[in-house]
Amino acid sequence: MRILPLLLGLSLLLAAVPPAQAIEICGYSYPSSTRFVVADGGTDWSGNVVSLCSEYGRLGGARTLGLPISRPFRIGPELYQAFEYGVIWWNQDKDRGELLDTLDVLHAAGRDPLLERLGVPPGQEPNLDFLTDPALSAIRARDPQGRYGVPTSPPMAFGPYVAQRFQRAVVRRWLDPAPYDIAGALGRAPTGEQTERVMVGDLMRASGLIPAAALVADPGTDGDQYNWLAVPTEPASFWQDAPRAVGGWDGLFHRVGAFNVGVARLDARDEMRAEVEQASTLGLTLAVNAYVGRDSTAVQAGLDRNLLQIDTFPWDRIAAACGSSLTTHDCHLGADQLAQIEEQVKHHLLLTRLDDSVAGYWVLDDYAGDVRPAIELVHRLVQDENLLDRQARPTVCGFGGDLDDSERPPAKTRAAFDLALRNFTSTGCDAVALYPYRRPAAGRNAQVDWSMHDLLPYMQRRLREKGWDPATQPLVGIPQTFAFGRAPAPTPADIATQTGAYCAAGASSIVFYAWNDSYSGPKAQLFNAPDLRQGVADSLGVCQSQWAS
Repeated sequence: MRILPLLLGLSLLLAAVPPAQAIEICGYSYPSSTRFVVADGGTDWSGNVVSLCSEYGRLGGARTLGLPISRPFRIGPELYQAFEYGVIWWNQDKDRGELLDTLDVLHAAGRDPLLERLGVPPGQEPNLDFLTDPALSAIRARDPQGRYGVPTSPPMAFGPYVAQRFQRAVVRRWLDPAPYDIAGALGRAPTGEQTERVMVGDLMRASGLIPAAALVADPGTDGDQYNWLAVPTEPASFWQDAPRAVGGWDGLFHRVGAFNVGVARLDARDEMRAEVEQASTLGLTLAVNAYVGRDSTAVQAGLDRNLLQIDTFPWDRIAAACGSSLTTHDCHLGADQLAQIEEQVKHHLLLTRLDDSVAGYWVLDDYAGDVRPAIELVHRLVQDENLLDRQARPTVCGFGGDLDDSERPPAKTRAAFDLALRNFTSTGCDAVALYPYRRPAAGRNAQVDWSMHDLLPYMQRRLREKGWDPATQPLVGIPQTFAFGRAPAPTPADIATQTGAYCAAGASSIVFYAWNDSYSGPKAQLFNAPDLRQGVADSLGVCQSQWAS
């Protein structure tokens, strides 16, 4: 006999607890430890109580599976809930929860290239003969509950550790001392080596296999709705032949966002949260922001709404090293400056290591001179950090320019982009972002080609000539949603036209510039201009239809 559903009582308890006060539910502290609830409640189609909390405890609870990282969700007819170290599948036929073969699912879904960036060997057929590393084999031998399953790779060296893949786990034997803030669970093999159990639930999240709606915090108020009837639902199976993110960068896959969401007024917590809420209500799920810390009000509000961020810290450090030469476009960084950038970026990557809101790093903006050595340095540091993290993050290089208009020969517009393109490096830029805007000097009556009919193909051709591979390096489009002073602002139709052109050209993401940017004083932009927000709303449907097809 199952215990009575707990979710209704939990909801009543949550309603009586102030938001900042933590309570103990299902063996962990909520909401201080995690934003997600795991609970018993609701009835499945076979008439069984959906006892996710009870099964979570039976399978080891927080000690074995870690904390919940999603709300319950459905893939086809099957119900799941993700945790840091695994995924529980609700088996209706047996009226119980079972551990999903998480790594097998990732392999079948074609996510192995992404996982290799995170230090996970490619998956093969299960084979006990892969148990050749004494330390890793000893760990698996001490797993009577079958948390790991059968090995699906031989041990493989990745920089500072040796990793082995199993059906439901990834374990590492560290060759160097493990970083103190590594995401996984550290321990010792019986042979004495330092080992780590990797957060495979987070690998599912980083690979885009958990429905986006299941990553939005919701404590639930009704058992049937929260655990069964109204769970976020995706298509028939995890391994359907669905579109996959270009280059495996799922954080840049079909997201729409804006620059500077919730960071313009760092001393106004309520205003920061309000900006994030307003942006997410509009449908934005990505922000390009200066990093303000994972405990920031804006970051927490964004995580609650599945709004990720591209962190601009690396570019900010490069720009600071350039100093006044940034404006004269003749920056050339010496060995001492590059060493300083390396030290600063290394420290910053430690800060963002466990911040699930960071989806990538912005490493290049307006042309400053030849800064390619700095871009390639940052890319190498990020690559190394990806091996220690629970999600792989790309470096994003931005290239600006001017839109074609009736008052200026196209040759000058092309020259502006060609200047910016000097800093493209195929070994430094995991993704490219394009942002040609209306020239501030163009007259009010100038006819601006927002469709980028000739300009965008030119930009893409020149990028390919420099080594850009659109099959592996995503394109991010940055439409203009601002106006300085008395210059005309783009109309909603202009915004929709430019956005649609990017998506038709293969853009994986759209990031509008800007939401609330303090650069160059007050101006019309998304946070204060309803007509610009209407242009964004009109644009979302354009891209969604392009992406769906």
